[in-house]
Amino acid sequence: MTHTENKMHMEWLILAAAALLAGFLNGLLGAGGGIILYYAMRRRAGGDRTAFQMNVAAILVFSLISSAVYLLHGNLDIRATLPFLPVAVAGGFLGAFLLPRIRVEYLRLIFAAVTVFAGVRMLL
Repeated sequence: MTHTENKMHMEWLILAAAALLAGFLNGLLGAGGGIILYYAMRRRAGGDRTAFQMNVAAILVFSLISSAVYLLHGNLDIRATLPFLPVAVAGGFLGAFLLPRIRVEYLRLIFAAVTVFAGVRMLL
């Protein structure tokens, strides 16, 4: 293997490990996987905005799989979840609409603020 091929192979291994960890965290905690994926994808995606977009697509898949497993094991109360779905969908549309319109520096600040807020809340 050439140096370039070896480097690409290592990058894919790192991405695969990050995806495994992200899926694990999403299935276990319902959160945290996106943080791992964002940083793993940032360099590969060619920038922050694309990393955010790829992150959302990956988390969708992880969330669907985790939700299906919870449902199959009787650990998901769909009736309790339904009232939140329309508002969450509206928020998703709003976020996707605003993503290309917000400067990357502000996106980073928002991401960092949400991450710190969630971390502090989990500790308290």
